[in-house]
Amino acid sequence: MGEYAIFVWPSYAAVIVIMIAVGFISWKNKNRSEKKLTDLQSKFDNMNKQE
Repeated sequence: MGEYAIFVWPSYAAVIVIMIAVGFISWKNKNRSEKKLTDLQSKFDNMNKQE
């Protein structure tokens, strides 16, 4: 890479950090959505039992 290594390696590092951040955020959103879905399903089931 020669003289361009000073630009290439930080770019690789930035991409890795961004990919980890996107993965973590996606994982957190998935867990939050699953919890919300479970809560809504239980509320819906309770509403159907009352009728």
